[in-house]
Amino acid sequence: MHVGEVAYLSAPGARQLCICPAGLASGANEISIHVSLASLFGFENRTPGKIQLIDDTDVATATHVEIYFRDQYLSRADMWQLMKRLEDTVMFEGQVLKYLGSVIADVEQLWVAGKNVDSAFVSHPHTKPIFRSRSARYSILIEVSREMLEGWSNGSLMYERLIDDFLQELFQKWERAKARHLASVILFGRTTGIDGLSKRDFHTHQHGEDFYILLVSEVTSITWTDILHKIKKAFNDLTLSRSVSLAAESNILEAIHLTAMDFADDQNDAHLMSTGTSIIAITAGIGVFDADHTLLKQTTDLLVGNSIGVDIVALSPRPLHPVPLFRYD
Repeated sequence: MHVGEVAYLSAPGARQLCICPAGLASGANEISIHVSLASLFGFENRTPGKIQLIDDTDVATATHVEIYFRDQYLSRADMWQLMKRLEDTVMFEGQVLKYLGSVIADVEQLWVAGKNVDSAFVSHPHTKPIFRSRSARYSILIEVSREMLEGWSNGSLMYERLIDDFLQELFQKWERAKARHLASVILFGRTTGIDGLSKRDFHTHQHGEDFYILLVSEVTSITWTDILHKIKKAFNDLTLSRSVSLAAESNILEAIHLTAMDFADDQNDAHLMSTGTSIIAITAGIGVFDADHTLLKQTTDLLVGNSIGVDIVALSPRPLHPVPLFRYD
């Protein structure tokens, strides 16, 4: 087998391994692989094996590679440089990637034409890397609305369902994925005036005000039990206003805009212990909101221009039309 050729290596009791020799072995009929790689795939020393040469490398070239990293900041340039170093090599599940002498990432999964494989050849531009951060910054925005405080679902109040079901499942999923995200939790809402009209009813001067309550700021997600305790305590606090608007009339767009502004300087002043920013806005409504057109356009430009993702989670049953939906005059 010549240097640069691609082949499959198999042996009794071992998983099939894609190989691309970088040099010649000491013997003509020998293949030398690292002991850690041999142990991972089940190859034993001096084991007879079979080599199947691949004429068309496209059938063994990965179409997608999923790479996970944590507790560091990786820019797009760093990701490009890393994949450039791995071009025309073989990657495998469980591989530890090093860059500038430091361990920075792990290879979790590889796909060839939609099929998950243990190892594959990597070649630009056929291989698309998928970088996933296990240490991103999340802002969890919880809407305090009439539906959240008074609405029922399967025998539980909406905010109880939020805490005991959705948030608990979310944090446990992060824990199973070995993620240590930095989470900030903000309660937001819009109070109503004496006549019960919200702030968007401009024909009256008796309107309420928007409020924002910061519960936790950039706390690691592994302390999720403490985070849930603080959220539950905040909802049971008698000082929390109960005279709030409906979910459709809330200030969710304003809350997303203010949160996005906090992430807007990440390109100039990066957070070196995390990569990626995202916003999770939780509402007890169905996902339909009244919005100001100018603010909606500004928020959209802010999110797209800074690559900030937003997930709007509605706790109510899904309507028959697409949501989320922002309506304006």
